[in-house]
Amino acid sequence: MRALFIALLALASATPAAAQDGRAAVERYGCASCHVVPGVRVSRRQSCVGCHERVVGAQRSGLGRAPRVEHYLHVPDLRHVTRRLREDYLVSYLQNPHDVRPRMEETMPRLPVTEADARLIVGFLRARAGEVEVPRSPAPSRSNVAAGRASFERAGCMTCHELGNLDFGVHLPPVALRRIGDAAFEAPNLRFVRDRMTPDVALAWIRDPRRLDPNTEMPHPQLSDEESLLIRDFLFLVEPGRPVSAPRTVNASALEPLGRPVRYAEVRL
Repeated sequence: MRALFIALLALASATPAAAQDGRAAVERYGCASCHVVPGVRVSRRQSCVGCHERVVGAQRSGLGRAPRVEHYLHVPDLRHVTRRLREDYLVSYLQNPHDVRPRMEETMPRLPVTEADARLIVGFLRARAGEVEVPRSPAPSRSNVAAGRASFERAGCMTCHELGNLDFGVHLPPVALRRIGDAAFEAPNLRFVRDRMTPDVALAWIRDPRRLDPNTEMPHPQLSDEESLLIRDFLFLVEPGRPVSAPRTVNASALEPLGRPVRYAEVRL
């Protein structure tokens, strides 16, 4: 019955009118200019990320100053994002993005996305991705948190991931992150996993990420079912540490001009 309900829900979201409106919203906000979006193609020359990749990968003559690009080289692939992330989270995130990936200096731009458009975009992505049913699992248990942390550290999850303000003693320099590649830069801060995923989906993702997303950069962790459950419970129930204080707000009208030119390197966007 549950599988039938999921299939009917996906079918309802995939009506021609809904699909057309969802695609129009994706194009209106330029989602495919950075992300890989199912069914929406943007040429490499028109894509922000594609342009940056071309600059980085171009052959150099060794003469003159070579262009340098460091940002918008790593972005999440959206082809199967709805298979793992909760619909309500995605709708909320599109309207009010927050920093999810601490290894990336750039973040999702704040666009004037309405709730209606956010639902159209998520519905479009869900219809294109299809549904993957995951098995039911036990509710997270606090009795597993300590053993879950041990399994988390033993599996080396903290090589790519952060979890709130917990310190696992791993602080990789940028050169090491570049050698690991997209997996390190796109790894989210796991303090948000309880907002982004259901417990059932999180457990299925830990067990076999590519079952939900064949294009994911996350490697297969090769964990037993018991270890996967322990880590899931640790992520959902551990206290992620004290939050960082919000930066002090500054009234721009109270700032005085510097009286000198401001170099681009001094500006943080």
